[in-house]
Amino acid sequence: MFTNALTSLSRRSLISRVVKPSLPPSRTFHSSRQLSAVRYVRFGGGGSDKGGWRPRFNQWDRPTKLLAGAVGGGGVYYVYHLERIEETGRWRFIDVSPEREKQLAEESNKEVLAEFGSKILPHNHPEARQVSKVASRILSAANLGEVKGHRGEETLSLGISDLFGNDVWGSPSYGSQAADRLKQEWEVFVIKDDKIPNAFVTPGGKIFVFTGIFPACQNEDGLATVLGHEIAHQVVRHSAEKLSGMKVFGALVLLLEILGLDVGVSRLGLTLFMTLPNSRSMESEADQVGLRLMAQACYDPRESTKLWERMSQLEAQSSGGKWWNFGAKMSDVDFVSTHPANSKRIKALEQWIPSALSIRAGSSCGADMSSKYESFKDTSRTLAMQPRPRWDA
Repeated sequence: MFTNALTSLSRRSLISRVVKPSLPPSRTFHSSRQLSAVRYVRFGGGGSDKGGWRPRFNQWDRPTKLLAGAVGGGGVYYVYHLERIEETGRWRFIDVSPEREKQLAEESNKEVLAEFGSKILPHNHPEARQVSKVASRILSAANLGEVKGHRGEETLSLGISDLFGNDVWGSPSYGSQAADRLKQEWEVFVIKDDKIPNAFVTPGGKIFVFTGIFPACQNEDGLATVLGHEIAHQVVRHSAEKLSGMKVFGALVLLLEILGLDVGVSRLGLTLFMTLPNSRSMESEADQVGLRLMAQACYDPRESTKLWERMSQLEAQSSGGKWWNFGAKMSDVDFVSTHPANSKRIKALEQWIPSALSIRAGSSCGADMSSKYESFKDTSRTLAMQPRPRWDA
């Protein structure tokens, strides 16, 4: 029986080994390095490098890849459309063609004519003839074309390519492209509105002058300062540059909004630190180029500083001397303005006047105009010393 029991026990043990194989003793799992829990890290969110996780391009989500691609493509587009201005050597972004610029200007011209058409003086009006005379002289001297309905004076000098060329500046010839692009028939519109001291020139050759600017001009040299400045805007294509800059502004606002910055804050920041400084830079550039244009046409560039002194006085008068009106004070502050402060313009013009005088002396009118100017000053001094007649005698 014992044998049978033993045999039966052996059989059960064998069956147990066959059916339920023995398992190795259980033990706690360990690793030579403790693994940290998986976590999501926002792109650009920083964090410690101890975890060994670093963002890679193939780990970016689709929106991030699209944003990176758009920024990269925009950067390439921006660099491709950078150009150097012939007249000053400044680099700027511009992607608007001259043809498109003129198309947009035609629409603007229609709006101005529709608004002020009833106030436009006839071409034979003395003030209109005076403006046409000065504009024609500047355009003819720079070889930029003629004024419609005005018999221009003889060409006074060498043309715009020589205005910025080797003979005067000792640098490569600038301005030939502008002369080819702008040589056309220009048209002058004098608007009878003594309350608006303004003038502007649009692409396509339309010159608008408000009679309110005449008190600041006072003479032909002052008027030449204004017209030279406005024509210079078109020589350098500032209208197209502003249109191009609006695209950059819009793209940057959109980018900053995507990155989470408030739209109002981004617009304000870009306006203060990009748009307004660029606008002031263009105005200063027009002052510089305009001074050369008027000097080549034999106008006295020294009158330019006097013009801006008179403009400052007019602005102070328009403020009425009221303590709450900051018009006079703001004429010397340009941080929030599209134009440089008058005091800064005067200082800059004083630095450019010697070069402009050398251009004037080098033009075909240099000797004649110099002698006439000195003669005029002598005559003026003589007349000033004479006693004035008393009408009540």
